[in-house]
Amino acid sequence: MQHRNRHIRLLFLSSETGGGHTAAAHAVATAVTQLAPQAECLIVDVLREHSALPFRYFPTVYGPLATQAPWLWEALFRVTDSRTRAELLTIASWPLAARRLRRMMRQHEPDMLVSFHPLLVRPAVRLGREWAVPVCCVVTDLVRLHAFWLDPAVDLYCLPTAEAAEAAKRMGIDAERIIVSGQPIPPSMAAPQNRLAARQALQLDPELPLVLLTGGGAGIGPLRPTAEAIAQLGIPLQLAVICGRNERLRQQLQRCRWPVPTFVLGFVHNMPQWLAAADILVAKAGPGTLAEALAAGVPTVVVYALPGQEEANVEFLRSQGAAIWAPQPQQAAAAVARLLQDPSLRQELAAKATRAARPQAATTIAKALIDLLAARRAQAGAAQASGAVA
Repeated sequence: MQHRNRHIRLLFLSSETGGGHTAAAHAVATAVTQLAPQAECLIVDVLREHSALPFRYFPTVYGPLATQAPWLWEALFRVTDSRTRAELLTIASWPLAARRLRRMMRQHEPDMLVSFHPLLVRPAVRLGREWAVPVCCVVTDLVRLHAFWLDPAVDLYCLPTAEAAEAAKRMGIDAERIIVSGQPIPPSMAAPQNRLAARQALQLDPELPLVLLTGGGAGIGPLRPTAEAIAQLGIPLQLAVICGRNERLRQQLQRCRWPVPTFVLGFVHNMPQWLAAADILVAKAGPGTLAEALAAGVPTVVVYALPGQEEANVEFLRSQGAAIWAPQPQQAAAAVARLLQDPSLRQELAAKATRAARPQAATTIAKALIDLLAARRAQAGAAQASGAVA
């Protein structure tokens, strides 16, 4: 492949299975262009845009599957969670995907591939070998790493926690290929945001406590019963429910009559602003949402964890003292009431969240990607010069 003199091009491989993978890719892309204005970051939903049947439908079925049949999701997660099975599934599916993926490479001609999705790591390694470009992986699960994430041929792993790094080492990833970067979130979240300004921008009551409820990008978990339980506490508050891409839920909630001021939204692109405005977050244990909540210093009540990949996130947050685990709607409502009535407890959780946060993660990852690409280019230049002299 011909390298460009004018700029560098990084191809970020992701997919909209939930919101976390692509949100992480956007956060890192922003940080890359801040550090290297000559860099170009292209974010591609590979499963939707460059995959054959049945893979292109995976983003569509992910939300309903995780919401309506979590037991089936857990079974699929666990039965595929071995390096041997991951390799066999990749070998079996490669003939279906290879032509489209190679066309993607010819279309974009990247200098580096960066996978933000576990299903795209091994295909990225194959493409990286064919095009002689480095391959990196930004893992977006906090602790529990599925086998699909891990391939020893990846040049650089950016992992969100020390626990994830230890898991990767146990599964055969060389320590020198690993950095513990934190979970990438928008670089703007590294600076504290003004709560009153956020509330004014969102047209919220500046005086009433705001409870923010979300099920991540796919709107997963017991959002409706949890929202109803919180609204019926009999405590002055305002409630915002972010339903993500769960359009059916959004329509159901908008038809409800709420006893407190309630805002029902679909997928939002200003989650940092909502977190800045919130007094309490009630959420599922999605890594992106949790990382943003830590950076915002918002006391968090975790009401749901997707079986398999998110259960360990709950234990991680609890070990940091940065969240309350309340796996039933009534338990979550009781935790909200307790936090609203006990400002010192709210402040304690907020302080521990801030200590556990890594708000600079996207910048750390961006620097690592740029440094790796610069090192590879220097090696290639030295090899060319050596060949010319010889």
